[in-house]
Amino acid sequence: MPRPLVLGNGSLLVGLDHNLEIRDFTYPYVGLLNHLNGNRIRIGIWVEGRFAWLNDPAWQKLLQYEPDTLVSRAICSHAGLDLEMTLSDCVLHRDNTLLRRFDIHNTASREREVRLFLTHDFHIAETDIGDTAFFNPFLEAMIHYKRDNY
Repeated sequence: MPRPLVLGNGSLLVGLDHNLEIRDFTYPYVGLLNHLNGNRIRIGIWVEGRFAWLNDPAWQKLLQYEPDTLVSRAICSHAGLDLEMTLSDCVLHRDNTLLRRFDIHNTASREREVRLFLTHDFHIAETDIGDTAFFNPFLEAMIHYKRDNY
């Protein structure tokens, strides 16, 4: 299925759908193993007791790339939550690493706590058996792995 945003470096390919859900995550060869196997990585926002996934129709989204790059730039706004978010994704050209940057702007007239939620439902090597994840505080990164795949 075609994806509006596709990022890659020849080994790692990441495909995002129109809701900014990662639907394709192939490695070590583009098209060989899709480590999501039909699942998705989703984004949600919580503020003042209200929660909305990015696939909620109340989000207005503009999906594009930074000029002359393979860096995505998605501008999202939710009038009911009084929030604007800019999401930028890229795959490093020398390393098989996906980088994600979230810039969240509170458009309400008061200070509020905003929480960002990400789901990860990998099926590493196209099977859900044995998937493991941990947060590495030295890298400030979430690491997903199974055997020799990470």
